[in-house]
Amino acid sequence: MKEEIKRGFYRKNAFFSNDFPLAIRYVENRSEDFNLSKRFQRQFWKITLIAEGVGFFVSGNRKFPFRKNTLIIVHPNELTTWDISGKKILLYNILFDNTLIPPELAKMEDPFHLQEIFSPRLDSKITAPWRIMSAGRKIGALIRTLHAEFENGELNREAMLRLYFHELLLLLIRQSERKYRRHPEWTANYVQEYVQKNFASDLSLGKIALELHLSPERLCRLYKAHFGHPIRKEVNSLRVKDACKLLKNGALGTEEICKRSGFRDLSNFYRVFRSFTGCSPQEYARRKVPEQGGGREKRLQVREEDSDVLGCPGRRPDRPHGGVEPKF
Repeated sequence: MKEEIKRGFYRKNAFFSNDFPLAIRYVENRSEDFNLSKRFQRQFWKITLIAEGVGFFVSGNRKFPFRKNTLIIVHPNELTTWDISGKKILLYNILFDNTLIPPELAKMEDPFHLQEIFSPRLDSKITAPWRIMSAGRKIGALIRTLHAEFENGELNREAMLRLYFHELLLLLIRQSERKYRRHPEWTANYVQEYVQKNFASDLSLGKIALELHLSPERLCRLYKAHFGHPIRKEVNSLRVKDACKLLKNGALGTEEICKRSGFRDLSNFYRVFRSFTGCSPQEYARRKVPEQGGGREKRLQVREEDSDVLGCPGRRPDRPHGGVEPKF
């Protein structure tokens, strides 16, 4: 029998006031107080720096290992806990409301969209409600300075805390960019998340590569090496699945569905749709593509000859690449 998960909830008025929504705590979490049967949610955002100890950060049904100097940012909507190896962990918790984030931060370069986690409207089905990275020496030192300033209560304390906190946010954006550039698997996962959010728009390989400070050729190789299929296959799969939902709804015509799903023209839509489903959009709408022996929707498949039509440099010798940005 599956064990029921208990929930704990932390309210912001227990930690800070609306006048200055920031608190920094150095705390000890003991293994007997945290386990997989109880999860915690907050009314505020949290940045955690592990000062000592090892274990796993648990979010939903996923577990992420942590050690000294691991930094974790958590959105208020997420239920989390610790799976501690040993008796305890020591950590710094920075607790804050997003009203403390300056509007100017949105104007800063943020190629990996770290700031999305500070949105109260974050959709955890599309964007991860946490960020995990190595803190690095600068960030670790700044968090310790923040804590010391929070504790000492000297003149102009709140003004100093704001300055340090804003500096921390800028350093986190830099550290996020370094993490993705140094670890190909994070870059591949970022691209997948980006595509899942933007497949219906006019995606271009050049734009994604530019954001990641990579060449289009390297981006294509990196993505396929990690997931085993090209970016184009991911894009087309999402677009066809979206088109299938709209076709089953029956409220829109084929041309409108083509546009809403992100396809450039009807010819491309028909060809890709048939390669995934084995039938035309009209046939799919009529028969709902049932599986044999059951009422479930047939799984969408892609033939190998249609899976490499990304337009990645070197993929299509019949399509000149020079100066033309590949479109999805």
